[in-house]
Amino acid sequence: MDDFNKRLGLKISFLRKQHNMTQEQLSEQTSLSQNFLSQLETGRKTPSILTLSKISGAINVPMSSLFEGHEICIKTSSDGFTLDKQLLHSISLLSKSEKKFLMNMIAGLIKKRKQKE
Repeated sequence: MDDFNKRLGLKISFLRKQHNMTQEQLSEQTSLSQNFLSQLETGRKTPSILTLSKISGAINVPMSSLFEGHEICIKTSSDGFTLDKQLLHSISLLSKSEKKFLMNMIAGLIKKRKQKE
């Protein structure tokens, strides 16, 4: 299985789930079979540009987002993604000033926990 196809498939699956869509719903909105979508999400099929356009349109994200941040979409279990991976994705969506604010909050939480220990 091609590593690129696998990472792309995981990203499609991640974004679909993030937008609370089932494969069946995505299938209906894209006119792609549910079996084909399953093969895409597992990296067994290589999507065309038209297919990627349909998928990105159905989940309402820019097509470029399908190629960004693959490292956060690595499956860690059969039933989903770890909280750490979800946090990384959420943080990647923040502005620089929001990230600095979050870092200060995290530093405060760590300091507070260390004081309790």
